[in-house]
Amino acid sequence: MENKKIYFVFFILAIGGLIIGIKYDKIAFPEASMEMNFDKSYALETTENYLIKNGFDISEYKNSVVFVPNSWDLLFLERSLGLKEANNMVEAKDVSIWNWEVRYFQQ
Repeated sequence: MENKKIYFVFFILAIGGLIIGIKYDKIAFPEASMEMNFDKSYALETTENYLIKNGFDISEYKNSVVFVPNSWDLLFLERSLGLKEANNMVEAKDVSIWNWEVRYFQQ
């Protein structure tokens, strides 16, 4: 009987945690609700065009394209403006906290 009470308490706590997590997710993590302005192929195409236009021969290079956060930028905004104001700026798209990182390399 004792085990059933413990399981019931943990079940109620888990449901409560789930409800709180869903309710406050966008407030705590506004980047999770972002909209993508362009995709991986557009980032790669733009980078290739820039390099070729500036005289680089990339024909013998491989590339790597990664979607990365600017976590230092977001941390700076949160510390200097406060979490609420930083979230408002991210939601309003006044700042970009994510970007495509394109690298070229030879093996």
